[in-house]
Amino acid sequence: MHTTRSRRLGVIASAGLMALTSLAVVAMPASAATEREKHGVCTGSSDWELELEKEHGRVEAKVDVDTRRVGRQWRVRIWHNGTEFTNVLRRTDRDGDVDVERTRTDRRGTDTFRFRAVDQVNGEVCTGSLSI
Repeated sequence: MHTTRSRRLGVIASAGLMALTSLAVVAMPASAATEREKHGVCTGSSDWELELEKEHGRVEAKVDVDTRRVGRQWRVRIWHNGTEFTNVLRRTDRDGDVDVERTRTDRRGTDTFRFRAVDQVNGEVCTGSLSI
């Protein structure tokens, strides 16, 4: 009888430990990464998306402008907390997209990114901002 009681206590203790471990796993974040994105429209027929991903002390900023016009040249400028860190000319790809990705050091507190993209042919402008 003593062995049956010991087994029951062992099973109950094991079940309790497993339940406690499950709670601990659920409470932990799946990843240390934080992601945000924002979409908008430009002054013409184009659309834009600004994505930010914060991970391991870095913030990756990605600007995507969908123009649906192949071979157009765009100037893309990106600011981080008010300081311009990217100013490039890019040509739209075969899908009519312009993509610019840059990585910055994650600063203490909120990081705010903004961009401005201008079609060098017709002057269409896309602007957006996002904080993470």
